[in-house]
Amino acid sequence: MYYVYLLSYPETKIPFYVGVGKENRRSNVPREQQHIVDAKKLSEGKKLHKPNLHKLHTINKILATGNTPLIEILSRHDTEAEAFSEETRLIRLYGRKDLGPGPLTNLTDGGEGGLNPSPLTVAKIREKNTGRPSILPSIVTGK
Repeated sequence: MYYVYLLSYPETKIPFYVGVGKENRRSNVPREQQHIVDAKKLSEGKKLHKPNLHKLHTINKILATGNTPLIEILSRHDTEAEAFSEETRLIRLYGRKDLGPGPLTNLTDGGEGGLNPSPLTVAKIREKNTGRPSILPSIVTGK
């Protein structure tokens, strides 16, 4: 059984992340809770595998106020494909912050792969694969 979940700001209820989880996964920590664990690890300076820094920084800002993100299970699905389809629909509905108007910190359009990655994500992948730094991250982030 798969499910689609939403992470939202506790004060405003504005969503900032849509994801897919699987019931009975091997980890003891549910997928939607793992984001909070990862955000805490990031704030402790620990290395993470392929982190979505925007999402994790958002979570850490919420935690710094003494709150935790709201977590809502929106729907349950028999297949992973159905869950990914709903995730994609919701990301399109709410909108990604990196692509223009929209509150979500998701870096792709959802689904199984990296569908429609942000320009910053593409630049980072290119840099990693070629070993040559890209100017795009500095243009996008202003750093």
